[in-house]
Amino acid sequence: MVIGYNAMSESFHEYLSDASKKVREYNLNEVFLRRKDISTYYWNCASDLHAAALILGHARKPDFCMTAEDLGLGKGFSLDIAISPPFRLNAGMSIELLLKAIGKILDRPEMPNHRLNDLCLHVGIKVSDDIRAILDVLTESIYWEGRYLVPKSISNWKEALQIWSNIWSTPEKDGLVVLTIIPERQPSLSNYEMIWEHLQSYYQIAKESIYEC
Repeated sequence: MVIGYNAMSESFHEYLSDASKKVREYNLNEVFLRRKDISTYYWNCASDLHAAALILGHARKPDFCMTAEDLGLGKGFSLDIAISPPFRLNAGMSIELLLKAIGKILDRPEMPNHRLNDLCLHVGIKVSDDIRAILDVLTESIYWEGRYLVPKSISNWKEALQIWSNIWSTPEKDGLVVLTIIPERQPSLSNYEMIWEHLQSYYQIAKESIYEC
């Protein structure tokens, strides 16, 4: 999988250069402002959600040490099916807060939405088409597998279906359309870990460049 078009985007460096010229001091006695403005709080929460996503992702594997019956969920209960939505939800939210942590360090304006590709652009990070497709799916998971059970309107529903269709190919065979998985676009554990590692490298670079006190 190609993670990004290049190792670091010029926009990210420009934001980093501008932010590094500023003095970053906060009132450590004011809990609300401290949590609102300092990137560490966003990073800590992103890291916790990342850990939860990893646990859920590994619990989906066939060799997971506990079965549905062990957990008292009953015979025939599918852990893989049940865990998939909360895995995507935690994965998406961890990436959202990671990107917002980067935005805090770069002193970018608040962006109060959950759209992961918009947040990438907001902090100057370019990603490949494959990654964009995955981030779009994870964004839909934040909205419809967390905040709401189903899209709030028919148009939202159609948009969600279109986004999900981008992670499948639809070749025709004998006159029939066959859905085929595109591995590089699946919101899988391995793809999520790769995206997380790539994006958190930006956070580490920014954190090492700008001191928040």
